Amino acid sequence: MTSKSPKVERYVKIAATAGKAAQSGEKIKFGDWSNENGQYLTAILAVGLDLIPVLGPALSSLALVSGYVMFPPEAKDPWSQLRAPVENLIGEKITDYHVKILQGRADGLQANSDAFRSVWNSYSKSPASERKRHAETLREHYVAFLSVLRTVMPDFQTEAYSVPALPEFDLVAILHLTLLADGIKHGVEWGFNKDFITETLKPEFHKLTGSGKGPRSLSTRSDSASMNTTTGITQTELDILRGAIEEGDKSGWPPTLLDSWKEAYADLTVESPRLARRSLMDYPSYAKQTYEQGRKLVKPYESKWEETHEKEALLLRAISDYDATMFSTVLAHAEFWPCITGEVEMSAESWEIVGREIYSGPFGRYAEYAKWSTSEPPAVTPRQDNITQIVVRAWNDIDGFGVKRGEEWDFWQGSKVGGAENWVNLGDDEYIISVDVGWGHKIGHLKFVSNKRDFGPYGISKNAKFSDIVNHTGYGLTSMYMTHFGYAEPTGIEGIFFGFRPLLSY
Repeated sequence: MTSKSPKVERYVKIAATAGKAAQSGEKIKFGDWSNENGQYLTAILAVGLDLIPVLGPALSSLALVSGYVMFPPEAKDPWSQLRAPVENLIGEKITDYHVKILQGRADGLQANSDAFRSVWNSYSKSPASERKRHAETLREHYVAFLSVLRTVMPDFQTEAYSVPALPEFDLVAILHLTLLADGIKHGVEWGFNKDFITETLKPEFHKLTGSGKGPRSLSTRSDSASMNTTTGITQTELDILRGAIEEGDKSGWPPTLLDSWKEAYADLTVESPRLARRSLMDYPSYAKQTYEQGRKLVKPYESKWEETHEKEALLLRAISDYDATMFSTVLAHAEFWPCITGEVEMSAESWEIVGREIYSGPFGRYAEYAKWSTSEPPAVTPRQDNITQIVVRAWNDIDGFGVKRGEEWDFWQGSKVGGAENWVNLGDDEYIISVDVGWGHKIGHLKFVSNKRDFGPYGISKNAKFSDIVNHTGYGLTSMYMTHFGYAEPTGIEGIFFGFRPLLSY
């Protein structure tokens, strides 16, 4: 672990939970999968950096554990839960026709993930006398799964709906890259030829992550004489895939699994129009470019009441929600991707991006002092000390507040004399996980919920009509700022926004 990497305790706990569940088949107890899967995947990706010691056989396969998190047992169409919030923010929905395509691809990936987990567990538990037979089955499933991932990715990069599909692209990219990383790390043990790893898996990984020194194109590898140059797959892989299909037909393997293999085989043996649409960018670059495109499409939230300086707050609040969604998932994960084989060390800059502050708001009116704009996202800044105290002055509404980090107080915001003084004193290993904020003409009340207790509410929302619970699963409050103070009666703070950082880096 480098000096710039975060504490590992929370990574260890989450990764261990996922690994043990994947090995035993037990359900992971998600409170809300759509909000929690991102931090689980972050912890799993950290395993690839050797940041976390391998905790049992399952965690030595990043793809196995990642897939188990992505496809929770008995969950119906979980990936659509990630798509809907982005669709709402940009005001565009993927057509039913294309939704069915994406759902079909996700179903095929789930079938492959489940099958790979099954054969991996059989292989890892097999006695020495049966290890060779189980290794052959594992190699077949590995090549088949990898072939499916290569062929379905273009459907998650289709230009017409690239932005709402970006959270799903994130999951497919993680599966693809962790499967490659597994093969690079363990392929020789499974019985793959060393040339397959050095001439096929590593160049593909380098190309897709933009890592390595001068990664070669998949169509210019030294084994290109035996490779389909349109699809970038070797004849050996095609033979293994064909053999797996034949074995699956004879053995009655699940239709969804076999259909995904057969479709992949067909695409890889002809000049498939779908594969011709593959993005030429590496995965991290594609994720960042698509995020930037989507940011320009974000629509302001609808007004609930006509107030002066409400519109700018509504637009920046929608943008902050879009930024937070992308920063906490795909853009954080993308920082890990080039490093999960252990060949490239995670930089201090990447760690800061993973632990960057995300914002919610402004709630109420005005957008003054916001750390982001319509054209620029919030800057990546070094982490400060955690919040230890908050003072809130309030009576009818919120008059002012101050925030203490470590031993240092930030500048006071609002009135120092209006309202009554209320103290939030946080103990050791205590952090605020959500804020209940009342808003309208004024910021009417604040209630803080920590991982141990509640504080407030402070203020009675005399001049506020609405309220929201502000939280980000796996994140803790790290800052709060007012946007404007109204000196005309009734006086008080008229807008507020909040900053959060991931608990994994606390």
